[in-house]
Formats: sequence, C-alpha cells, structure tokens
Amino acid sequence: MRDKNKQSFLLLKKNNLLPLIAGGIVFLIIFSISEWLIEMDDSVHDEQYQARVDGSIKHISHQLQEAINNNLLVIETVESLLLLQPDITSREFNIIAENLLATRPSIKQIELSPDAIIKFIYPLPDQSGVGLNLRSIPGQKDIVEQSIQQQKMIMAGPLELLEGGIALIVRQPLYKTDQGNTQFWGFITLLFDLDKLFTEAELLGNDHLTQYAIRGADAQGKDGEIFFGEPRVFASRHLSTLINVPGGHWILAASINDYPHTPYHSYLRIWGLLASAAFGLLTWFSTLLWLRTYQRSIHDPLTGLLNRQYFQKRTKIEIERAKRHNLPLSLIMIDLDLFKQINDNFGHQAGDHILRLSAQLIQESLREGDEVGRYGGEEFVVITPHDNEEQAQQCAERIRLQLDRQIVINDQTVKLSASLGIASLSRNAPDYDQLIYKADEALYQAKAKGRNCIVTAGKN
Repeated sequence: MRDKNKQSFLLLKKNNLLPLIAGGIVFLIIFSISEWLIEMDDSVHDEQYQARVDGSIKHISHQLQEAINNNLLVIETVESLLLLQPDITSREFNIIAENLLATRPSIKQIELSPDAIIKFIYPLPDQSGVGLNLRSIPGQKDIVEQSIQQQKMIMAGPLELLEGGIALIVRQPLYKTDQGNTQFWGFITLLFDLDKLFTEAELLGNDHLTQYAIRGADAQGKDGEIFFGEPRVFASRHLSTLINVPGGHWILAASINDYPHTPYHSYLRIWGLLASAAFGLLTWFSTLLWLRTYQRSIHDPLTGLLNRQYFQKRTKIEIERAKRHNLPLSLIMIDLDLFKQINDNFGHQAGDHILRLSAQLIQESLREGDEVGRYGGEEFVVITPHDNEEQAQQCAERIRLQLDRQIVINDQTVKLSASLGIASLSRNAPDYDQLIYKADEALYQAKAKGRNCIVTAGKN
C-alpha cells in the first residue's frame, strides 16, 4: 500500500497534476463555503419572510374575523328589536336599517322575510325582490331549508344576486313561541359586499410580496371552492389559518413559495466564484512553485537524478524496511571510465553532455522500484530493493552494457564505459555507511582490474 501511495504521488509530481488537483480542491472548498454561507443567509431571510407572512396572515384573519363578527351583531340588534316590536312597519325598518348600515359599510343590504317571503329590503334595489319566496330562489332552496331545520345561522356564497352583483348571504332564522310551541317566524338576511369586507380586513392592501387566497365557499372549509385569490396559492408552499363564519369556516392561505430573493445574493455568488477561482489559482501557483523548489532540493541540477543527500535519506529508509521485513537489498556504485580525459580533451560542456547521457542510460536500465542518484563528479549510485547479490549483478550488467558504447563528440568518436561495484545488505554491511564503503571498495577493485567490469564486495 505504501509503495502504491508513493508511486501515485510521484506520478502526480511528474505530470504536474498535483498543483492542478490542489488548486481544484481549494476552489471547490472555497466555492462550497461561499455557497453554504449564501444558503445560510437565504435560509435566515426565508425564515424572516415566513415570520413576516405569518404575522401578516394572523393580522388579516383577525381583522376579517372581527369585521364578520361586527356585521353579525347587526342581526342580533334587529332580532332584539323584533322581539320588542314584532309588527314593525316599513318606515320603522328603513330607519333602523339605515342607522345600522351607516356603521357597517361592508353590509350591502338587510332583508326581513317572514315565513321565508321577502317583505322588507334596505336599501331597496332597482329590481325589488319584495314578495319573493326564498325557497324558490335557484340554488338557495336547500340552504334555506337546512337553516330552518337546524335552527342556526348559515352563510351562503359568494352568490350572484338576482338584482345583479355578487355577495355573501347570511340568514338568521327567527322563531316565535306560542303556548309552549316553537314555530318558524322568518329570516333576517344580510348581504355582505365582499370587496368592502376584504378592504375593511386589509386583505386588499399594498402587500405585493405575498399572494393570498380564500377557500370555503358556502362555509364548507377545505371542501369549498376558492373564491378569492389564485388557486396556485393552495397548490404551492403556504401558511394558512381558519376563519369562523356562520355554518362553518373559511381557510385563508398566504403563499410563501415566492420568497423574494434579495438581489445581492447574485452578487455574492459572483464574488464567491471569483474568490474561489482566485484562491484556486493561488494554490495552484503556490503548489507548483513549492513542487519545483522541492524537486530542485532533491535532484541534481545537471542530470536530474536524485542528489547525494536525498539519495542517502531514501536509501536509509529502504535499509530499515528491508531489515524489518528480512528482505534483501543491494547497492551499486558506478564510475565512468577515463572521464577526466573527456573533460580535458573536449571541454566541460562535452563532459556535462556525457553525464546527462549516462544518467539517462542508467535510468533506462533500471526497473520500477530501483532508484539512482548522482554521488559526485562522474560517480552514480543505485539502490535495488529486494535484490540479492545475484540479482544485483544482473542489474549491474544491464547498466554496464548500456554504458559500453561509442559516442561522437565534435566529429570525434569517444569510448564510453563504466566500472561498477556491488555491496549487499549483510552482517558485514548492516547500514548505509558500510554499504557505501563496501561498494566503493569493490568499485576501486573493478578499476584496478582494467575498468568496464563489475566487482561484488566480499567476492574478491
């Protein structure tokens, strides 16, 4: 697992993917944070908006409930007067109705209907309904009979009136007691002007941020039709409250689906994107700069191989691991033959070329997991984890054959070769210093044997 992680890290560094990935991660983190902050701010504003809508819908429902209740007090007043004076005249009724309607502008009309037949109307419409039997009005017969049988006040509508217009109709059945028997007397009827009622309740105000709707025609609550506002209010996210009306209730709803997002959220999102990109680019550049600085600190500037200090550090780590898991390990010292003559005859530029070429040839001879570094001058050192002496000799032979060639410099042929010394981890070479010492000693012997050959420490 450690080797795979190391290989992945080296691959990222080699392909310059590490700075790109680091920059991308920072970009995503900063952008995610900015989006989270915007969402948090949006959530706070949404909660504040819902609280405002909740307060508004409670205020409107209170106002509407109060307006309806105040209108119904008119029925109680008329009922009390009828108990005192059952045989009321038309003139007396008009005076009483005029005074009552002056205080309740949302009441469109008052009717008095003994035996369910309209007798008095105030104000009298152009098309008078006096004499009309309420049981004969289309669509109202069932409501009239229900009110009589249940002996309770019932609200119908909104309904289209015979004389034109739309209104809510509230009918209160009255009863008289004769010798202990209770008999139906008639109706007190109020017609509510819906627009004036809603205006009185401040439902038709200047709130352009919230859509309201009411359902419950004929006081049927959730089973009644929507008679105010758009149906989409009930189909979307909304707050609602009940309003008690004669015979049932209405449902007042306020939409909270159309939360008005503040414009600066768009600017915050743009700034968040720009900041994320800026931090991402800065991280990419910083990581790239660090990576290049790090590469320079561990590599030889001429050959690109590991420098002596870092190679020593890596080798010590491998030696400790080999000891811990009882694995073989070998080290190969390489010295280019007669390199000083090349520098003296062809100059240092030619010598640098030979060093770079030699480093490339050595790397091409190695397997994955082997590491090579420049030890100094024309010397190179290779560590081969998991190789015993025999396997290290095979690796060294591949290197020797790669370096054994003719090279043309300034139209002149130069013979390139190398001498190699091998030392393997053992009791005689238990650490890095001893391995280097043994390998260098073997290398010296290879030089003494005529160069371009391999010597293993302890074998000669």
